[in-house]
This record gives sequence, structure tokens and C-alpha cells, in this order.
Amino acid sequence: MRTVLLAMLLGSVALAQQPSTNYDEAKVPAYNLPELLLMDNGIRVSTAADWTARRAEIRSLLETEMFGRAPGRPKEMRFEIDSIDKAALGGKAIRKQVSIYISRKRLAGYLERVVFTAGVPGSLAQPFDDFDTQNVPLQPDNEEDALLASGTIPLLCTPVRDIAGAPPGNYWDGALVDYHLLLPYERVTRAGHRRRIVLYPHFNDYVTPGWLDKHLPWRKAPRGHPWLDDMLLVAPSPGFLATLPNGKLPDRQDFYRYGRDHTARIRAWERAIGECGRFAEAVMRWLERPDPSLLQPI
Repeated sequence: MRTVLLAMLLGSVALAQQPSTNYDEAKVPAYNLPELLLMDNGIRVSTAADWTARRAEIRSLLETEMFGRAPGRPKEMRFEIDSIDKAALGGKAIRKQVSIYISRKRLAGYLERVVFTAGVPGSLAQPFDDFDTQNVPLQPDNEEDALLASGTIPLLCTPVRDIAGAPPGNYWDGALVDYHLLLPYERVTRAGHRRRIVLYPHFNDYVTPGWLDKHLPWRKAPRGHPWLDDMLLVAPSPGFLATLPNGKLPDRQDFYRYGRDHTARIRAWERAIGECGRFAEAVMRWLERPDPSLLQPI
């Protein structure tokens, strides 16, 4: 059985971690803590200069024996504040929206892609970008953890650790790496003697590779890419979106917009769901009798 591309929905980001990491305090062997005011060279701290040197030694101990070292900040990384709402949550909080800019090649030095698959890893078995990709069979002993990881918000929620059959490490939702699943589809569409088309229902008219790319105009703008040559992307038009409540698809910003008025939010979402149902029916009618005049290049 060939791997279904939807298995990428279970693709989770894993941060590198030593295989010998222990999370059980009961398994920690006996140890003696070093004297706080005794330097590594055997001299006791007696001056401010001695303490400055000793502090550096203690920090090194914490980094090497306890917490580890934080990776250095990539040269390409920068931050920009997009907006500040000083009256968020009814005036109880200040909300800042911040864009983080980092290159995908640099990001690949910190994260790797893990794809949990049912059946034989097909089109994603071989490397296709800067990210190291591991294919792991989806089995009864890891399916629950893999599914949980696929919905775990990166760097915000507690990660799922050490999934059975997968490389040891911390696992989050794979959207940091594959936000809109820009994959080498030609490995499927051009395999064998028949040409195929990938049907890609989407909420945008463009494909953004990673979650951190979505605020970068040069990465999210509609553009040509060889992996998109055999793709039919189906997306709502601006005219359709204008008919929805607030002129957009429902998203998490609605929780801020409506606050505690859950009734109004649910009413808006139900109306949007109804309109999207009619949109899906229109798409199915088009697929049954395609009208090439409606096609546009990605």
C-alpha cells in the first residue's frame, strides 16, 4: 500500500536531544553538589573578582550538567512588532503580535521533519529539501502520541516526548516546517506512464512552505514553483470571502473579536460553515464538468 500524503498531517517537528536523556528523578545516581564558594582550582572565593570567576564556572556546570546550552541566535533572525492591543481581553491584558523572520535553511539546523506513515513510505522516502526527514511506521504503540503531537502548538504547549519507534526528542505540530505542505508532488504525478494532478483544497490562493514564512511577502506571495506545476489549488475568491461574517474565514482571532460573547461567535461560525458547504458543492459541480475559463496560474 502506498503512503497517503495526508500522513504528513502527523508530521511532527523534533528537536535534537541526546538519547540518554532521563526524566525520572528516581533513576538519578548518587551525587555530591560542588561547594558554592570553592573554585575549580581549589581556591576559595574571597573577593568580588573571585566571585565573578566562580559565577562563570557555576553557569558552565548548569549548561553542561543540567540544562544544556541554548543555541545561538541565527544571523538571519529578526523580530518586528506588527500590532499592540492594550485593551485585549476586555482591558485585562496587553496583546502583541510579533513576526519572527528566519531562513528555512537556517531553521533546518535546529529542527527535523518526522513523518508517521501508514504503509510503504512512497514519495517522501528520499530527501527533497534542507530538512532531515525521518519516516516512521504508524503503529498501535505510537498512533496516539503521533496524533497528539500533530496538534501540539510548537514551543508553546508541552511537547510529546520520545514517541515509540521514532527518533528520541521533543515533538510538536509540523507546521513550523510544513505549514501548507509544499512537497515534491511530481514524484507522484509523474510516476509511471500516466500524468496525474494533485487536488489541493486550500483557504489561500498561494502556498506558504513554513509557518514562520507567512509574514514574509517574498515567501507567501503567489509565485511559480516546479512542485506546483501539477497542482490544482481550489481556494475561495475575495468575492466569496466578502459574503462571510467579518469578510473572512473563521479563525482564532474571533476569540479576541467576540470575547465572552460566545453566542455571537458561534452564530457567525455556523453561518460561515453553511456558506462553505455551498462553496464545496460548487467545487464538486466544477469537477464534474470543468470550465477551463475559471483556471488561473498559481
